[in-house]
Amino acid sequence: MTFKEEIELQIRDNKTLSFEFFSQLKDKNYFSGRNKQVGDTVLFGMLREEMDDKDDMPIKLITFHEDEIGELYEEDTMFYNRNKTNKLPSIKRILNGNQED
Repeated sequence: MTFKEEIELQIRDNKTLSFEFFSQLKDKNYFSGRNKQVGDTVLFGMLREEMDDKDDMPIKLITFHEDEIGELYEEDTMFYNRNKTNKLPSIKRILNGNQED
């Protein structure tokens, strides 16, 4: 499965964020800090965290918005396995991305 296919599957299969579910969320922001909104399709991905120690590269499950692909995040080809069967894309931060602070 390709990166693009994984994103398309999530957009197709994940339900949009309803007002009822949104009001129950403890974290109303995506990993980037962008606000989640009613009607959003929340996407999930595995983000590799860069560390000073090259032997330790933790991977974190994050939420992100479709619009952040190509702006903040892109496919992480270092950890990509096209034969995997889940739909959690491996992503990395784009250097100098427009992350909200």
